[in-house]
Order: sequence, then C-alpha cells, then structure tokens
Amino acid sequence: MTITTTGEVSTRRRVVDLTLDLAGCTGDVPTLRVVEPSIGSGAFVGPMVRRLAMSGARWESMFDALRGYDLRTEHVMTCRKLAAAILTSAGCPMAVELAAAWFHTGDFLLGDVPTADLAIGDPPCIRVGNLDPALLATYRRKCPTMGGENALP
Repeated sequence: MTITTTGEVSTRRRVVDLTLDLAGCTGDVPTLRVVEPSIGSGAFVGPMVRRLAMSGARWESMFDALRGYDLRTEHVMTCRKLAAAILTSAGCPMAVELAAAWFHTGDFLLGDVPTADLAIGDPPCIRVGNLDPALLATYRRKCPTMGGENALP
C-alpha cells in the first residue's frame, strides 16, 4: 500500500481482488448495491466494473449496482473514463451513461448516499488534526462515533 500526502491510498491489485472476493462481489454482482466512498484513482473501481461487465447481466440492470464518490473531480473523471473503457470493450452500448451514473464528486460522509448492501474501498488516510475544525465538527455531528485526536468530550 502506498500513501500520498493527499490521503489517497493505492492498494495492490491482489489485495483488491481478495477484498472483493471476501465481500461477496463474485458471480451475480449486479444484484448487489456497492458503494465506494473514496474512489481515488480507481484501484477498486476497475476490478468492480470488470466483474459487473463479465456477469452477463443486462446492461440496463446495472445503473444502481455501483456508486463511487471522491472529493476531487479529477478522480471522478479518471474513474468514469476507466469504467467506460472497460464497459465499451465488453460490448456495452451505454458505457458512458453507466459510468456517469456511478461516479460522483462529493463528500461521502455528508452526501445523500443511496442505500447499499456493501461499502468497500480504501478510505483516505488523513489525520483528524489536519481537517478544518468546522468540517471536523460537522463530521462529528453527523457521525457521533467518530473519534481520534482532538475528540469532542
């Protein structure tokens, strides 16, 4: 695992595959609703989209199968391009539309995230003390179990 100063974690492919296997993302994956809270450069996105493409399910049935979020628009665009390329190579006639439906710029913790069967991926590795105090207070109001340095009493 490689950690960058922006908090992005790059996970090795074999770890991604093992994680997806253990989470049950095998076989009939379009029946699951999977959320990736912090898509980054797509370490989990590529393998998840490949599994969806290889499932044999109808393309139209996949719109709700995956949602991914990131604070950085460039990560969202990278993942949309990656997903569209994988789907196109698998013969999907609506690759761009699926990719656009799946990946969004936004804060997973504060956004309106659809109900999911599974949340999977690597969270950003950012010290709580490095967050803007107002944002940290908002997170703690929304997620009362959030702890760490400078935790509220």
